[in-house]
Amino acid sequence: MRLNLLILAGVVLSISACNSTNDGTGIGGTAVSSVTITGASGSFASGSSVQLTASAFDAGGARIAKPGTFVWSSTAPGVATVDQAGKVSTLSTGTTSITASVGGIAGSTSLTVGAQAVSTKDTVFTLPVAFTPNLVTITSGASVTFIFGGSVEHNAIFRASNPPGSPPDIQNATNRTFTRTFTSKGTFNYDCTVHPGMTGQVVVQ
Repeated sequence: MRLNLLILAGVVLSISACNSTNDGTGIGGTAVSSVTITGASGSFASGSSVQLTASAFDAGGARIAKPGTFVWSSTAPGVATVDQAGKVSTLSTGTTSITASVGGIAGSTSLTVGAQAVSTKDTVFTLPVAFTPNLVTITSGASVTFIFGGSVEHNAIFRASNPPGSPPDIQNATNRTFTRTFTSKGTFNYDCTVHPGMTGQVVVQ
């Protein structure tokens, strides 16, 4: 009886190992032949987000239910980033390709990021060591354009203490324009970490 139990345990462990495959084959060893990405493609406003979904298919075109874990990446993370759940955050104008891969097979979709078109917009300029104006008041759903002019490098990092709804940070850049949309009401403080003491505030009503 003890021998039979040991053999049974070995069988259960073997089945569990097969069910947890992450090498690009589904349960039963179905090989991944292609990967497609759905959810959105085309043009998007900077400062927005979009959720993408990846699916794997076998050589016959049948969808594989459990192909393994998809790995997501962006060819231009300065334009848009993607997390490992497939959520894309657009950061600045430009074009990027979002890729999802599993088992060495990849699929991609192209995204173009443009300026946010909204009815209400304010502009913040960067002086050598100051945001001007450093206080902007807008309505919910409006956007703020940050113009990083000249050769002095700046960024705009939104504080962790802000209420939920802060837009994506603006990383170090020179001679570029970024637009951020604020969809939640509250007071959003930000800093240029390159220049200590260089702070700004967006009040969303």
